[in-house]
Amino acid sequence: MDAKLLLAQMRRNREQSVDLGDGKSVTFRRPPEAEMNALLQSEPGSDKVTFSVDVEHVRKYVVGWKGFTEADLLGETVGSDTPVDFDRDLWDEMCSDRVVWVTKVARAILDSVVLFINSRADAAKNSEPG
Repeated sequence: MDAKLLLAQMRRNREQSVDLGDGKSVTFRRPPEAEMNALLQSEPGSDKVTFSVDVEHVRKYVVGWKGFTEADLLGETVGSDTPVDFDRDLWDEMCSDRVVWVTKVARAILDSVVLFINSRADAAKNSEPG
């Protein structure tokens, strides 16, 4: 397999979908391990550090959608029921106006990061010599 196919498969391996309701869903890629530190947030006056996913992360990690129409983008009085292909700029603009969707996707991204970290920790624990 050539490098481009391997790269595409590696990226697909990090993809998950989020159901937004009404027949709409988006696909995101879990952040690569090297970018997870950007999700860390410390609490003021505390040593506690948590992961946080915000609208900018949702904009960055979503890579596709299904079920979106012109009416979803322009409103039912202007847009038709014609499907619209995913476009990064359209998604970025929609994120500014769809807090419920952003919240669902942010939660799914966060869950995928936690699952990844926990699976790495479990694998390390299981490989330690007894």
